[in-house]
Amino acid sequence: MPIDSEIGGGLALVQATIAPSRTAQGGVASVDLRWTATVTPNGDYTARLALVNPAGAAIQDSTERPCSEWPTSQWGRHALVVDRRQFQVDPFLLPATYRIALSVVDRETGQDLAPSRIIGTLEVSALEREFAAPAMQHTTAATFGGALDLLGYDLYQAKDTLHVTLHWQARRRLDYYKVFVHLYDADRGDLMAQEDFVPRQWTYPTTWWEAGEVVSDEASFDITELPPGRYRLAVGVYAPDTGVRLALPSGQDQLDLEQETQIP
Repeated sequence: MPIDSEIGGGLALVQATIAPSRTAQGGVASVDLRWTATVTPNGDYTARLALVNPAGAAIQDSTERPCSEWPTSQWGRHALVVDRRQFQVDPFLLPATYRIALSVVDRETGQDLAPSRIIGTLEVSALEREFAAPAMQHTTAATFGGALDLLGYDLYQAKDTLHVTLHWQARRRLDYYKVFVHLYDADRGDLMAQEDFVPRQWTYPTTWWEAGEVVSDEASFDITELPPGRYRLAVGVYAPDTGVRLALPSGQDQLDLEQETQIP
């Protein structure tokens, strides 16, 4: 989209490209801006991108320098600057077609220097979510921190790998948590292997889960180097910034799964 009018503070756009033009809740749009200066800028400015809903309200925004290593106060007249950024859509944003507005902002006051300019649109669709519990081999009905239920799990042992699928349900919208799965020697109680992760291979953080949503997620263990014997699994949830685990109603900070597995 070619643009040649001033946006504010002596800054003007030569071109703006937004791709893709459609994404789901939580998706990312790449915004490619080409800036120039119609005069020598007087201050250090940032550029704000905002999603504007059909009612005309800006409901999500992101503000950055057009060039992190080159403040606008150092631009000369006719400077040409390439500004590439990623804009991630809120995972709970209502599905709709949004206009993308751009404005130049004074870093000291936080105020727009001129009315924002619409540079494109972004169609946001609903994220696929599941609210019904699937069939599962073993049920647990364990609640972590009063916020997250482990409904149950499935165990499957292949020749070289032990797979456990965990079926979660959020009681409310969640903070950012990680899940751990520990594999213990059932006789000695020694920790033999562990996995710590964000669900669905780090692609579906708990901060995206809706209240009542059911999320199934798999952890796998390479068992080729483990000695023969009986093994059991334990599952827990923790806040990675503090390491604090979410407790069960019993006060324990992990759930020992009842089903054991035998490694020959």
